[in-house]
Amino acid sequence: MDFKPERSVYLDGEINGHTCAEAMMGISKLYSADQEAPITLFISSGGGNVSDAFALYDYIMTALRPNLQTVALGEANSVAVILFLMGEKRYVGNLTILKLHEFSFTPEGSSSVTARGARKMAKSLELSQTKYADIIANRSGMPKRKVRALMRKKATILPAQAVELGLAHQVL
Repeated sequence: MDFKPERSVYLDGEINGHTCAEAMMGISKLYSADQEAPITLFISSGGGNVSDAFALYDYIMTALRPNLQTVALGEANSVAVILFLMGEKRYVGNLTILKLHEFSFTPEGSSSVTARGARKMAKSLELSQTKYADIIANRSGMPKRKVRALMRKKATILPAQAVELGLAHQVL
């Protein structure tokens, strides 16, 4: 792994607007200083907000397109997995765990939901889940049906299996 601490960004904890904005700014700053040199993104996260993760993914993969390598340490769960998959080179630590699962929705407060509202939420969840599965399949080379099966099983993926599945390139 070509690692330089001065060209590293850390995404630690919950995936939310704040942590994604910090990662965007950090990667952008390093990219603008040298567009060719590798940037290392270290990720340790239990997951979080899907919209924020998709925004960071789109920004990095579509708008910026830096020479990015990613390192998952500890856990990279749920939407943190797609952020890990942004790396052209992907590394996992010996103790790293990746977790995939189907998406769920928890309404805030004690608000009631109509049948129409429930259908709309279900459609939105399925759309996001499909995008998530597509990213994993495209970046790992796994068939989409296998990704979906892992999500249904709430799969816990250990380092050697992550390499075997194409999620990671190497165990550190």
